[in-house]
Amino acid sequence: MPGDAVLTLEAARALLQTHAKDAPWLRHCEAVARVAAALAAAVGARRPVDGGFVERAALLHDLGRCRSHDPVLHGVEGYRLLSGLGHPREARACLAHLLFAFDPAAHPDLGFRGDEHLPRSPEEALVPLADFLVEGERPTTLDARFASLRSRYAEDGEFVRRLGRSEAWTRELVRSLAPAFAESPETIARQALPDGVG
Repeated sequence: MPGDAVLTLEAARALLQTHAKDAPWLRHCEAVARVAAALAAAVGARRPVDGGFVERAALLHDLGRCRSHDPVLHGVEGYRLLSGLGHPREARACLAHLLFAFDPAAHPDLGFRGDEHLPRSPEEALVPLADFLVEGERPTTLDARFASLRSRYAEDGEFVRRLGRSEAWTRELVRSLAPAFAESPETIARQALPDGVG
C-alpha cells in the first residue's frame, strides 16, 4: 500500500470523476462538499478548522458508491478504496460519515471496535452533518432528511434503529457547535446551495 499521499482538492475531484463517471451520486458529493466547505468556514471564523480536509473528505464521502449502493457498504468500500490509494484520513471520513449505521463487528477486517470509527475531530464531524443537510443535490433540513431516510429504509428495522442513534448524535453535534455558528447549519446549507448544484 502506498504511504500517506497528499491529496489536493483537484486530485480529489479527479478521483471522484474517475470513479463516479456521470452517476447521479457525483452531484450529491459535489453538493455535500459545498455545504461542508461553508460549514467549515463558519466554524473556522471562531476556531481553527482544516477546511481543505473537510471539503476533500465531503467530496469523497460516497466514493464507495462506485462499488455498492448499500447504505452501509458504500462507506466500507470507500474506506477500502481510499486506504488502498494511500489516503487514510479521507478513507476514515468515508467510514465515519456512516455514524452508527456502521457495525464494526460486521467488518472485523477493518480493525475498528466499538465506536472507534465515529468522527474524532470537528473536521470529520462536519462531513456527516453536511451529508444530512443535502437531499440529492439540494439543501434540506435535518428533520426532512432523517424522515426521508427512515421512509427509504423502512423495511430495514435494524438500519432505522441505528439511524435513530445517528440522528441523536447529529443533533448533539449541532448543539455543541452552536456557539461557533452565526447562523443555523440549515441556513448555511441553503446559502451554499441556493439553486442546488449546477
